[in-house]
Amino acid sequence: MKHFGAKKGDAPLRSVPFTFGVLRGDDIDVYNFTALLGKVDAGGLITALRAAESDDGGKAASAYYRTISRVIDNRDGIPYGWKPEPLEKAPDDDRPDVFRVPYGAHKGELMPMERAPEYLKSEVHSSRRRWLYLMEEDEDAIVDFEDLNKIFEWIIAEASGKASAVSS
Repeated sequence: MKHFGAKKGDAPLRSVPFTFGVLRGDDIDVYNFTALLGKVDAGGLITALRAAESDDGGKAASAYYRTISRVIDNRDGIPYGWKPEPLEKAPDDDRPDVFRVPYGAHKGELMPMERAPEYLKSEVHSSRRRWLYLMEEDEDAIVDFEDLNKIFEWIIAEASGKASAVSS
């Protein structure tokens, strides 16, 4: 049978650390992230190429952001989208609610729900969770479009093994 797409035995993605600086008033804050390089999200790439052809900076920024977000590691800390959810228990079980720890030395262990805020405020969030927070929620961080463009080009170059044609 003919198969398309990823399959067992494919080369693993390479874990590559990088730093990213944002303006914050008169200061520059530098953050550390980890990218998983070697493959690129086709939807993000196609959207970016179409936006570039039509000279639509807004669509290009959105496509860059989408592509970058999918490449940034979500396994190197508490994953993006994780929320402490109480585990199901029998109706007659009167023990306190617990959740399963998602990452770190206590991964897989059960913790009382009152400790959930520790994990939501944790510094041990995944690169993707921290990236998305920076891009979507951090109202004081100023991210330059050209910086997103440079990261996007780096991802494409790493996936193809070649510099992009329009490299900055």
